[in-house]
Amino acid sequence: MKKRKLLSFCLVLLVVLITIIFFFHRLKIKDFLTLPSKNPSLIILHEKSLKGLAGERTPLTLTLLNRTKFSWSSRGKNPIYLSYHLLDKNQRVIQFENERFPLPVKVRPGKQINLTINLRHPLEAGHYLVEFDLVKEGAFWFKDKGYSSPKLELTVLPLLWPENKQTWSLKKGSWSKIEFSSREFSLLLKMIRLTLEKNKVTFHLGPKNVYGFRAGLDYHQIWLRDSTTLIPVIKYYFPRGYLFSWLEAFLESQAENGSLPDWLDSQGHLGKNTTESDQEASAVQAAFLLSQLTSQDWLLQDIKGHSLINRLEKALSYLLRHRWSPRFSLIRGAHTVDWGDVDLVDADQQAIQIDERTHWTVDIYDQAMFYLACRNLSTLFQQLNHHHQSLFWAQKAAGIKRAVQKWLWDHQRGYFLIHRHCDSLQHSFEEKDILAVGGNTMAILAGLASPPQVHSIIQAIISRKKQAQLPTFSATLLPPYPPGTFKHPLLDEPYEYQNGGQWDWWGGRFILALFEHGYSSLAKQALSEIIALVQKNRGLFEWSNRVGIAQGSDYFAGSAGALGQALIEGYCGLNFARDSLNLSPRLQKDEVRLHLYLPALDAFVAYHYQYQEPGRIIFTYNSNLSLPGKINLLLPEEMTHSPLKVKLDGQAVPFQVKILHQDAYLCLESDYYPHTLEISIDK
Repeated sequence: MKKRKLLSFCLVLLVVLITIIFFFHRLKIKDFLTLPSKNPSLIILHEKSLKGLAGERTPLTLTLLNRTKFSWSSRGKNPIYLSYHLLDKNQRVIQFENERFPLPVKVRPGKQINLTINLRHPLEAGHYLVEFDLVKEGAFWFKDKGYSSPKLELTVLPLLWPENKQTWSLKKGSWSKIEFSSREFSLLLKMIRLTLEKNKVTFHLGPKNVYGFRAGLDYHQIWLRDSTTLIPVIKYYFPRGYLFSWLEAFLESQAENGSLPDWLDSQGHLGKNTTESDQEASAVQAAFLLSQLTSQDWLLQDIKGHSLINRLEKALSYLLRHRWSPRFSLIRGAHTVDWGDVDLVDADQQAIQIDERTHWTVDIYDQAMFYLACRNLSTLFQQLNHHHQSLFWAQKAAGIKRAVQKWLWDHQRGYFLIHRHCDSLQHSFEEKDILAVGGNTMAILAGLASPPQVHSIIQAIISRKKQAQLPTFSATLLPPYPPGTFKHPLLDEPYEYQNGGQWDWWGGRFILALFEHGYSSLAKQALSEIIALVQKNRGLFEWSNRVGIAQGSDYFAGSAGALGQALIEGYCGLNFARDSLNLSPRLQKDEVRLHLYLPALDAFVAYHYQYQEPGRIIFTYNSNLSLPGKINLLLPEEMTHSPLKVKLDGQAVPFQVKILHQDAYLCLESDYYPHTLEISIDK
């Protein structure tokens, strides 16, 4: 009897406890989620409207008032952020998910804080509504729980440049302008121009003015390797000083042993991330590109007692003396993530500096950079009739190519290994399975990969991107290193920062490789995928995470340079300099009017490409360069296997159709004076 009473008592107690727990649990949810009787606002706007340029950012201060019964925090599980929904003027949703702004402190019930954010404007002009709301990530928006969401009127003005006042023509003009039939490509070019303009800097170093570009809004320095990637784009939009002065400043700062700094700033400060081995190679590549925009005398000018060309040679010689691996006959660098500058062992700022704990490797990225630099330096010496030095660096390039094929090409996997270890370090996973997109892309662009290897690498990257279900080709590692491999919090997890994050700095270069090696349709699609994220994030950022959310520095110049090169040289098919002009438009059925001017040379090229149904192309072009050359036009699919009629200025001319993997080009010889080329299906 006593046992039965005790059991009954326990059951009753259990029911009471469950009821109490359930009641308080419901009370907790109710206190937090119950619909407010008058829909009060948790967000107080101090301005009703804003006005600004497309793609710009406007600082905005809001007040957040915690009218709930629980504290708000942007840390822990289901963090709370300020965000917004973008609406059109008729209150239709344009983009529901937007940037999250973390709360700087925990906001307790009844307390309020002021929060200043940078509101990114849409990339297209128009009238918008910005509906601010708080979000409990992974759970709900506060608007859905009864709290009102205030709206801000946003007027976005068109982003205009001096060339917008120019009417396109085939005639010479000292302006650069590209008109795309593709709206998305037009938006990308605007963001590229805006990003470069935001990073433009001028300062004095001693008696000289230095002109150049910061790496991004979060960087106040001019970085050597970043600036090199900008040259293919800035040469059309900026005067000579922005092309040459920054590189000359780096060479003036060269150490006695030939080493070059990574960055310099307006205060005369210098810095070098010694984990890298690409600064010196970047300088030579930059000088090679710039040499095509000026006379050869520039290479012979005096820089602190040495000619510029000799300082370039001194830079590459530094790598041979201080970064050479006798075992592999290759350049060595610290164990970073492919092209990155953060080492394996450190969790703080020491991660960018070598020390006695550094693990050394020979990686594909450094070899590709050094190989291209050796070829470039050999060509420069040849142009100056310095045949001995030219032969020396040509032989170094050939040696690197042989050693790379021996040590880094993986026949089974079909790509270059990320690196080989110079010491006894072994990972607990198969590192060879990690495809280094940056290093392999650089190997393609540098000419280090043979044609079969190029296509093998491209197919491997296509396959890995599909397997990982990534939104773009910008991921730098496929797959990334496992969690905890790197100690630094920036990249200790997969798909963050250099450990597999999506960097358009590399995505743009991979797209260029696709265009140049017969994958134009895929390249155009890949460019559109990146533009979709640019539109979503409203800008060019340093990198983005696995799902494409922007991270790192805003207005990242390296992204502008790489995507600009893919757009101009890849899609528009234009690359020209002092003694060369390549016209290979890959536009197919798109229409483009292009007029690009080189201020450093007072030279221009212009063309108008248009496709007319059914199966007819009209291509008009002109330049003030007196060069023999070739025209290569990518044919639309229906014209690829059809007999063609080709007329230049109304007269039939000989031509060839050449197949490059998936692409078919119509090729003919022509100078670059004013001509009209007509291509049609011969019925």
